[in-house]
Amino acid sequence: METCEFEHCKNDPEYTCPCPIKQSKFCEAHITDYIKSQGYHGKFIENFIEISRSEKLNISAQCEAALIELKKIKDQIASKANKEMRKIIEATVSNFEYIKQQEDTYKEILGFFSINNRIIKRNEYSRKDKVILESLKAPQSILDNLKLKEKEMISKVTYRSDQDFNDMIKNYTDQIEEMKKSIDQNKLDLIEEIGKIKQSASICIEHYINQIGLLLDSFGLKISPEYFNDLFISEKMTQFEISENLSNYKTLNFPMDFYDNTYKSRNLGFFNDNSKVFNIIDCIEQRTIKIDMNIEVPLWSWAGWYELSENQMLYYSGYNSTNKTCPTKFYIFDLESPQNFTVHEIAQGKGYTGALGYYKSCIYCFGGFNSTGYLKISGFYDLQKKEWKDIEPIPEICGYNSISLW
Repeated sequence: METCEFEHCKNDPEYTCPCPIKQSKFCEAHITDYIKSQGYHGKFIENFIEISRSEKLNISAQCEAALIELKKIKDQIASKANKEMRKIIEATVSNFEYIKQQEDTYKEILGFFSINNRIIKRNEYSRKDKVILESLKAPQSILDNLKLKEKEMISKVTYRSDQDFNDMIKNYTDQIEEMKKSIDQNKLDLIEEIGKIKQSASICIEHYINQIGLLLDSFGLKISPEYFNDLFISEKMTQFEISENLSNYKTLNFPMDFYDNTYKSRNLGFFNDNSKVFNIIDCIEQRTIKIDMNIEVPLWSWAGWYELSENQMLYYSGYNSTNKTCPTKFYIFDLESPQNFTVHEIAQGKGYTGALGYYKSCIYCFGGFNSTGYLKISGFYDLQKKEWKDIEPIPEICGYNSISLW
């Protein structure tokens, strides 16, 4: 503690002298003695803070009040500590009683085993017999139960403050909030995904209805106009369900002479979107076959296609809406043996093309649609030379289309 720097003085240093070398501190009684011996170095500086009468009264009053509050706090701590100690003592007694009971049971079992190797079946079993029977069913049950009981017993004699409980509550509350946010986000993601699936399914249904309509029209058959109505399709989407059973779908009943010698094919073939699963539908028997194809990349149901001959189909899977790419490969499948296929490659992917045309061993494609929009580009692929050649673009852009060559 700092004191007056005059020799042997223990008084408080009330004033500071601005000495040239270092400041010195002295009590009021020794200032004159210091000046006589060392000289006057300038005005002495007060080394104290003056406290006014009102400030003394205010601080004194707070001290008196604080003493009263400290006594209340001490009484509360003593009261709460007594309660917690009582709980801990009661829990300790209970735990020791349980431990003594278990010790007696285990010692009884050891003594029983020294002279017996069987338990007589009874309507009511003793504690010893119950433990033995439980251990016969689960050999580790004694130690497993003891470990669980250990945590319970120790927790009863572990003191937790209010802050501990508040921290626990806050922690669980934060976890619950995180879980709620995660659940809400999953709901939003699910709703968005369902919307995308419905939209995709609606477009796909509309596309195939149009294709079926064109096919029927080429045979002089008519389909009800309501099937071409977008509103009709949207309304039916609420009932749209995927099913393996074809009888769940509305089917068109063609006259039997539809499948005559002039049109021998009885099958439809297509891929599930973004998959390697090839579906073959027998139109007459109303049944489907799913085949996992040994191909490099998944294909799409939005395809350019052409029936080359009976049970042989050319398939170009079109635009990949997930990766936003247009494949450069197309396949020729045998519908009777789909795993027997050939792969052909073109220089540039064409996107959606609609039906393709076949003429003198060449596959023709006019227009199409990809990520840039509708196209005018046209060309053909020579199956014998296995090469693609561009031809004069069509006058107007054209997306999905059908081609007739004769």
